[in-house]
Amino acid sequence: MISAAASLREPLRIIGEDYEKTFPGSGLIFNFGATGSLRRQIENGAHELSRLAIICDIELGKPGLAERIIKNDESVCGRKSPKAFRQMRQHLMALFTLEERAIDRIGSKDTKEILDQVRSAIVEIRQAGSAAHSLPKETP
Repeated sequence: MISAAASLREPLRIIGEDYEKTFPGSGLIFNFGATGSLRRQIENGAHELSRLAIICDIELGKPGLAERIIKNDESVCGRKSPKAFRQMRQHLMALFTLEERAIDRIGSKDTKEILDQVRSAIVEIRQAGSAAHSLPKETP
């Protein structure tokens, strides 16, 4: 699900069409609404990425790490969880694909604003959740 301000309805409709062409049957769902409710929804999506990162013991904010995950480099995981890694990779692949298309369609400024919100929420959740939800590292 992609949530955004109502003012972004048309640009995201165009991006959604391109995404569906690239990933047929992906079933993109758009949700447009007020900033407060969108923020909660963005946080929920960020929470899922953070949850998966915690399961795999990955700090998503590190430079180049998301790219390594997209390239299917499971060596970035501090803790092996193939299912969580696959899900996180799928989320990140969708995010990167949408980012590239969004820059082409709506410009880098609007795209940056949207993605900064997502990234900020991921960092906040990771910081808050790592202590509360982190599992102890397995020792060899």
